Amino acid sequence: MRWKMGVALLLGTAVVAVGCSGEVSFQVGGKDPKDAAEDRIEEADFVEQIGLGQLTAECNDPGEVEEGDVFLCTADTESGDTIDITATIVDGDTLNVRSTNLMLASDVQRASSAAVELLNEQNDLSFPPGVIDCGTDAIVLPEDKTFPCVLKNPGDGKQYDTTITVTDLAAGTFKVNVSGEPRS
Repeated sequence: MRWKMGVALLLGTAVVAVGCSGEVSFQVGGKDPKDAAEDRIEEADFVEQIGLGQLTAECNDPGEVEEGDVFLCTADTESGDTIDITATIVDGDTLNVRSTNLMLASDVQRASSAAVELLNEQNDLSFPPGVIDCGTDAIVLPEDKTFPCVLKNPGDGKQYDTTITVTDLAAGTFKVNVSGEPRS
C-alpha cells in the first residue's frame, strides 16, 4: 500500500500498559527511610532495570514517618538527566519507590507499537508493526513529557518526525503527532 502524508496528524489518545517504570518495593532493614531509599535506588539491580548507567540518588528527609507517607527523591544519571522518584512508606519496614518521569526501554517499545496501532485505527491504514521507531533505550521524560520518534513510510521509505506526548505515565496514556512533511 502506498501512503502519502499530506497534513500533520494529531492522533487520539492511546493507552499502553507501561511497566512499573522503575517501581520497586523493598525492606528498609533497620535503616532510616531516606538512607534506605537512596541505597536502593543506587543498587546494581535497580540500576540495571532502568538501564541508564550508574545513578546518584538524593532523597528528602521524611522525618517521623507513618504508613502512607510519601517523600521525594531524585536520581541523576551518568548523562545528566534527573529521574524524579516518589518513595512511599508501605509499613514500618517497607518502602515503595516509583519514578514519575521515566519510561523503561520496554515501555518505549510498547508505546511505539501502540502508536502504530493508533495511527492505523485513526486513519484507516494498515502499517505493519515497527514503522514508528522511538529507539531502544529508557527515556527520562522532559518537563513537557514528550519524546521524539520517526515514522518510516513503508510505501516510499520517507521518514516523518513523530512526537509522543505522555499524558499520564501511571495510566500509560499518550498522544501521537506525526509531521505532515517528510524529513529532507
